[in-house]
Amino acid sequence: MAKVNSIHSGEKTESDPTWERVKDCLLGLKDGGSASVDADDDTWHIAEFGYLVTGHGEGELDYFTLIERSLDDDPVTAFDGGDTNEYPRYTFVSQPVMLGALATFYATGQRDNKFEWVPAEEAVY
Repeated sequence: MAKVNSIHSGEKTESDPTWERVKDCLLGLKDGGSASVDADDDTWHIAEFGYLVTGHGEGELDYFTLIERSLDDDPVTAFDGGDTNEYPRYTFVSQPVMLGALATFYATGQRDNKFEWVPAEEAVY
């Protein structure tokens, strides 16, 4: 049984979404759009760069950001939730990395340790 109990996107909330519905919502995000997959995991899509995924697993107090280190750490400027920030490029992960990490979160409510995560405060300049 899935651990995810809802997904929020824009003004819309869906309860008990299937994994296919979660994937469709995430892949349908437009530049600057955001979605929140409960239990406390957030993802933002910045079309030019990739996906910014932050959150925590059940029982964790601190937030972590999924990174794809091979993308380098050059600074990029992105609009995130009303703020313009500079991020290391590696914080905007590719679609396969985002989907892999979110598939595990969907099924277990935990961060997938096959991927690299850093404390959220280390993922913004």
